[in-house]
Amino acid sequence: MLAYAPGRAAALLAEARSGAAWRADLGLPEPSPQLGEAIDSMSREVLAAAPQDGLPTFDEVLSAANEDRSAEPQLDSVVRQVLRAMLEERRTRQPASGTSAVRAD
Repeated sequence: MLAYAPGRAAALLAEARSGAAWRADLGLPEPSPQLGEAIDSMSREVLAAAPQDGLPTFDEVLSAANEDRSAEPQLDSVVRQVLRAMLEERRTRQPASGTSAVRAD
């Protein structure tokens, strides 16, 4: 999503949260409290990386996920590590000529 449609980041993260109508429509249970907290943590991480008047980009979120934050809560640390690993994995699969697509706004 960050690689190809960063403008959809906020909407996609909102749809992942507890209370999303699609879960009830599909008969799926709400996320556990801990998963809900992890989704909220990821949302904060991604959206905080955006410039004040813009959209979060792949590179900005990856840079923020790489920051050393020794005093952060354990769940936030785990979420940030998973986010960083996912983004780094995506970057390694991105073709060299497609680098600009990763940065597309």
